[in-house]
Amino acid sequence: MKNKLVVVPNTKNVIQPSNWAKKDLAEFHIEMTALCGFGCRYCSSNTSRYLVTRSPEITRLVIEQTGERLTPKDNPELAYVWSDPVAPRLAAELAGKPKSFGKGKVLALSQMTDAFAPVVDPNDLEAVIKLLIERTSFRIRILTKSVTVASPKWLKILKSLGDQVVVSLSIGSLDNAWSSAVEIGTSNPRARLNALRKLQDEGIPTFGMLCPVFPQMIESGELDALIEEIRPQLCEYVWAEPYNDRANWRAVRDGHPVGSNEYEWFERCFGENKDKNLWSSYATKLYTMLRASAEADGWLVKLKYMLYELDIRPQHVPEFGGLEGVLLQALDKAGNSKNPAFAELQANQASKARKINAKVTKPKKGSKSELAQQLLVNTIMSAATNAGLEQSQDDIELSTAMLIACEALRTMAMDTMRGLPSQLLNELDRICLRDGQGIAELARAAQR
Repeated sequence: MKNKLVVVPNTKNVIQPSNWAKKDLAEFHIEMTALCGFGCRYCSSNTSRYLVTRSPEITRLVIEQTGERLTPKDNPELAYVWSDPVAPRLAAELAGKPKSFGKGKVLALSQMTDAFAPVVDPNDLEAVIKLLIERTSFRIRILTKSVTVASPKWLKILKSLGDQVVVSLSIGSLDNAWSSAVEIGTSNPRARLNALRKLQDEGIPTFGMLCPVFPQMIESGELDALIEEIRPQLCEYVWAEPYNDRANWRAVRDGHPVGSNEYEWFERCFGENKDKNLWSSYATKLYTMLRASAEADGWLVKLKYMLYELDIRPQHVPEFGGLEGVLLQALDKAGNSKNPAFAELQANQASKARKINAKVTKPKKGSKSELAQQLLVNTIMSAATNAGLEQSQDDIELSTAMLIACEALRTMAMDTMRGLPSQLLNELDRICLRDGQGIAELARAAQR
């Protein structure tokens, strides 16, 4: 696909706050373009704040520069590029800031667009990454649909950056033909998987991004194959989400043959006579399948299932159990779900956590043990749920579940969570050994 380029004004600030914080992905982001030229028909970039607030100006620029009234919705080949290179503006923005700027924060490159799209100047991109590495303490999260990120040049660059950069290629289907009609201009899904594996084989930190996982993956039985291909054991975390109801659903539907089961699914789910149970069932089944795979292969602690839960029907809510690996996205200011049924699940989980916290040695406030301790508690809760232990069970049963959790977490920490900082791995190991010894005595006494 040949892009039609339109030059648009840069944003005032290069580094922008990100709304991905609620997804546990990033607190800040940098966009290398305003519209990347990858014509993904389900992309939300067309409604970004920048494009919406500058809509009249951009419409005028499109007409002036192309002689046509083109829109991203109808013209996937359209791309908006910045009038000025990003790197010099970033350098000026960082002037005077300490190297500690961004410490403990993640910066997405990029959030609304693709930094590795063909319309991006690769020299400008390389300069931006170099500035971020040398002059800030951000961790850089690269997310792309381009296999360029795994080219020999970029493999060499990324490998040299160590843990300050983590990379993924988003994938939600294994159907190359469908992708060519819906994810226009991107590398095909199979090529993206190969690129991800190249990154992993080179020891470059990666994360899984199954976003969105389209319904045909469930119906075709290919979800397990997709999970296996991303190698969760080598990913720091695995994000996943269902396709959500958007105004662009017809464009996604049209990637399937008219009259096919997939085509009809979109009609029934989002069409005029919307079946509200259908999307709820799909989003629930996707989660339960992901959770089952994660439990079986020992990566549940890495799962981050992003769920806009307002449209989950009451009969499906119990399937989310103890909310293991779920990131609820429809929360009030107090952090409670706006879906009453999910709010009740949250309350139940909080009660279980309080009970477990009371039985586990507390780390000193402000110590580096706090994160490791919380991970331990979450794993204990998951183990207790899997073992069928309810909050009302006695202490010995709970202790047994805690022992299982300690041993399982220690194994995971040392064998599969290599993406975590070494200090955290050491702290996990120390805590699991310390608490596990006392818990083991209780469990053995119960067995006697």
